[in-house]
Amino acid sequence: MSQYLSPYHQWFRQSPDQATPPPPPAGATALTSLPIIPPPPPPPLPQSSSSSSSSSSPFFSLLPAEVRTQILTAAFGAREIHVDLSFNRVATTHPHHTAGASYLPTRTWAWRSSVCHRLPDRDYAHDECSPGGYQMTCDPANDAAADPSACYVGAHGWLLACRQAYAEGLAVLYGSNAWHVQSGALLLFGPRLLSPAGLACVASLTVLLDRATLYAHAAEHLGLRRGWPAFWALVLSIGATFPALRRLRVGFNTVAPDREAFRTSPLGMVAGTFMQPPRDPCDEFLWGVAPPFDRLVRQYGPQLRDCEVVLLNDLYDAWTRKEKAAATRVETGPRPRDERFWRSVVPSGDGKGGDGELGYWIRRQRSRYQEWVDDHDLIYAFG
Repeated sequence: MSQYLSPYHQWFRQSPDQATPPPPPAGATALTSLPIIPPPPPPPLPQSSSSSSSSSSPFFSLLPAEVRTQILTAAFGAREIHVDLSFNRVATTHPHHTAGASYLPTRTWAWRSSVCHRLPDRDYAHDECSPGGYQMTCDPANDAAADPSACYVGAHGWLLACRQAYAEGLAVLYGSNAWHVQSGALLLFGPRLLSPAGLACVASLTVLLDRATLYAHAAEHLGLRRGWPAFWALVLSIGATFPALRRLRVGFNTVAPDREAFRTSPLGMVAGTFMQPPRDPCDEFLWGVAPPFDRLVRQYGPQLRDCEVVLLNDLYDAWTRKEKAAATRVETGPRPRDERFWRSVVPSGDGKGGDGELGYWIRRQRSRYQEWVDDHDLIYAFG
């Protein structure tokens, strides 16, 4: 089992139960060094009494399965956790924090994971755990710089105990936690990086796509054309990497059309039809954002009970004016500029939509400055 755990210390894998996915595309320096899962080992030999002693311990032989699950959930489940894979030269001794930072001789892939301690009243689209440093959104009671163990997931020792502990712990670690991902590589190549059986247990996912992922790192780190083609590929990869989702949140604050890339990567790869880039900013949503999400929602069908796409305040106002005006469901929140509307999606022809309504919410994301102003009741201070 150690050969599966050695590439990284906080996330664990088991032999895939399905065929190995195709290798990642060539043409990017970083892709040649992805920490992919090694080939499955030969079938194990029959276990001796000594090797099975852990599985026959009182914890497994006396405690019912549901009690064991409750214990494991209390230990490292039922939380929001960050799971990311980054390619850079920075190494830190603290999870998602700049404390103890140093530079490696060369850039390399590094796994970063931690428990999320975002304040309850902070928007998940403004989560700052991954960048590290001074975090206005983090609960001050959990100081990662002073006590890095406060951010550790804490599943390492249990998953190494024995095969049964690994199997039961994996289901709790992947299935009961809400995942928060900012890594494009994890979205694209997840089944090659983590246990496919574990990924099939993930039910709740938050994805944040920043400008670095969609532009600066798209070609070298992901092998994608920057801009809209990268955005479409990453959104559509969610369904293949996380097939059991029931709750999905996707936020992004900057996607501008790359017209030259569009000419070589038509929207037909997403929607099955060719469309010219829009001239009216109000049509940008229907051209760039809606097609991949419509397809993703159809792919999941009624299984995906809660889906939300978050647009930065300026993009929301510029892109969705027509769409919001035609929406049948518009909701507002308790704070200024809290608003979202429902976009209905026609079910696929195979009947996967069932009797329930398919669709997703489009929500306005306030800027950090707007959050600060609203929190301090200064919005009407100057008339």
